[in-house]
Amino acid sequence: MAELPWAASTGRTASVIDREDARGIVPEYRGVSIRRGADSKRELSADDIDAAAQELLDPLRAKDERKEAELDRLARAKWLVPLQVGSVDECLLEVYETAIAASARVAQLIVDAARAKPELVLCLATGGTPTQVYRFLAKAAVADRELLSRIRVVKLDEWVGLPMDHSSTCEAYLQDAILPHLGLQEGDGRYLSFDSMAPDAGAECLRVKAALEAWGGVDVALLGLGLNCHLGLNEPCADVSAIAGVHVAELAESTQGHPMLSNYGVECTRGVTLGLDALMSANETLLLVTGAHKAAPLQAMLSGPPSSRRPASLLRRHAGARIVCDAACGASQPMAAASLPSDEVKAEIAAIEAARLELAELDAQIAAAKLGAEA
Repeated sequence: MAELPWAASTGRTASVIDREDARGIVPEYRGVSIRRGADSKRELSADDIDAAAQELLDPLRAKDERKEAELDRLARAKWLVPLQVGSVDECLLEVYETAIAASARVAQLIVDAARAKPELVLCLATGGTPTQVYRFLAKAAVADRELLSRIRVVKLDEWVGLPMDHSSTCEAYLQDAILPHLGLQEGDGRYLSFDSMAPDAGAECLRVKAALEAWGGVDVALLGLGLNCHLGLNEPCADVSAIAGVHVAELAESTQGHPMLSNYGVECTRGVTLGLDALMSANETLLLVTGAHKAAPLQAMLSGPPSSRRPASLLRRHAGARIVCDAACGASQPMAAASLPSDEVKAEIAAIEAARLELAELDAQIAAAKLGAEA
């Protein structure tokens, strides 16, 4: 125990007081003992009192800092607690308050998968939806350079006929958003990309298919939801076999108006894409859906029986699929076994908050005691 010579001040100097006398000035603090010293009648200066007060305050403040750090951690955890979770057929559905929270959840799932399998094969989509996910992944890669240093990436799809360095291409998007942060580039053995300018698009699909099979297929696929319920460039069709394998896609009119094309005044009628076989066989298929403009496509995906006329609806048959969305598009969606799994986190936060208030009271008592001692 620390020997703390708290004293009752007479202005300039004072004498050490007994524990019984001290109770009226300073409470008995956890881990600190106030008792008579061998030289209990030694005169103490104001500096001695300040030093003793600081010795008492420091461990309490250090403890408070640890509590603050824990509160910050729990606040982040609470931020990532879904508003609602449930299932639709075989797949999970998680609804988060904001698009950023939904993106953070998807990024965390990818990071967790990379920790479990450092050389995992990750399929990456493009467009506005996954941008925030890539920012989170880039930060994770900076924080731990080994974390994502061995993953392999396959590009989900590409527009046909545009130069690879054109601003509208999926290649340009990925090169700007995430690939440099992962140390990836075409030809290094860890990145598999469709060539938008391949002279034979069909042969290009066969090349990507063979290379992906040599990798053992996709481990984790990150996807977005098209306004017409397409996945990648797997467009609505009458026969699912048309979108099963890696293939050349004839783009639907709504896809031809995609912002990646329309923002640059580009006309494109064909694309190349991984098919549903690759996406449905992935260990985890993560469908990120955010924004009020995606509420109708999400409802269409989740309503009625799965159909190739709404390709995304087929994910409902995939036990490894998870739909992660924000409240703007997902709060009113139908689901089974809905729940709010935040009680445990809320209880933990409440306990920490109570401890924080207790520490604040202790600080106030210490401050009052010091003023009383110096009065």
